[in-house]
Amino acid sequence: MTHEYTYFPRGSGPIGSVMLDANVTASLDSIARRGSAFRDEVVRERIGGLLARLGDSEVLAMAGLGAAEGDIRREFRETDYSNFHRRSAHALSLLNENRDSLRRWAAGEHVEPVSVDLEGERQKQTESLFGTVTENYLLPSYALVLQAYWSYLSDPVPARGLRAVERVANETRCRGSREMMLAILLIAGTHEGRALALSIMKLQNEVGFSQTLDAAWNTSFDLTYTRLAVATPLYGPLPGPVVFVTADKHLSTFMNTIEPRGGGMGSNGVVLPLDSVNFDGLVQDDLYEAIRKLMASSTQAASTSPMPADHVARIRRANSRKHVERLEACFLKRDRVSRRHGTRGHPDSAATPPA
Repeated sequence: MTHEYTYFPRGSGPIGSVMLDANVTASLDSIARRGSAFRDEVVRERIGGLLARLGDSEVLAMAGLGAAEGDIRREFRETDYSNFHRRSAHALSLLNENRDSLRRWAAGEHVEPVSVDLEGERQKQTESLFGTVTENYLLPSYALVLQAYWSYLSDPVPARGLRAVERVANETRCRGSREMMLAILLIAGTHEGRALALSIMKLQNEVGFSQTLDAAWNTSFDLTYTRLAVATPLYGPLPGPVVFVTADKHLSTFMNTIEPRGGGMGSNGVVLPLDSVNFDGLVQDDLYEAIRKLMASSTQAASTSPMPADHVARIRRANSRKHVERLEACFLKRDRVSRRHGTRGHPDSAATPPA
């Protein structure tokens, strides 16, 4: 099969619960709304692979944040909650009660659009969901991604840039996180490591102020969803194995580097992702040992913190907002200077990391 979705954790075998990335949910929404009129051979092949993986077994399918990604935005605006409900309802309908219709579409047979009743959805519940995800998960992630990119752009000394990231990680309680792993690739990576980090962020070329912040926000959304998808204690007793499905090849490469192992519980009740990291060939040799110690100490600190989980949440929300405001101001100033002098561009180290 030429075109396939990527499944996390990796591997074949049965699926008990499937969590869908935005690109998967969008395709299912198009199939449900248009039926046979929606023609995309790449999507058809990918959907066929997903159906083969699901088989005939009963599976808990969750669109979740995958349906909401287009609506949870960096800047406040009037959110189109109805789109979230529609995408979610269509995706779940096709993978649950209308899976036979989806099979026929994947086989190239004629299918009619799927009719789903959306009247029972409650907007207030959706608003609450968006607010919870933004405040508790996206803002801390966004603060750390911004710091990682700022250190990459502004500090030519990797060790110093990593210390700045570590300080923000400590204050936002993101120690040992995937955002830290992304920061390591960006700041201390080899050519391949930095290229991978920039491709995940969709920032292969430096862009203007708003585009930079949007790219960082979208990166945080992806990392947050992949973390929630495999940290099953957040959801309680979901049927296992829980699998995250995406068509994002850069995110897939990064996640395969991380090798997610699921989620665990810290001593204070905070849910932690359990990941195995392989930085071989992706970080500079002279920094490898320092990075290993940094990740080990960060994970240890996060898992043994005695602070109650609700207190941790309040602190990380407040500190995240503080760092977001500081870093957005830094990027705004940089953008104004670069536009004035016409000097926009990534550091030379992006192409040739320092020895």
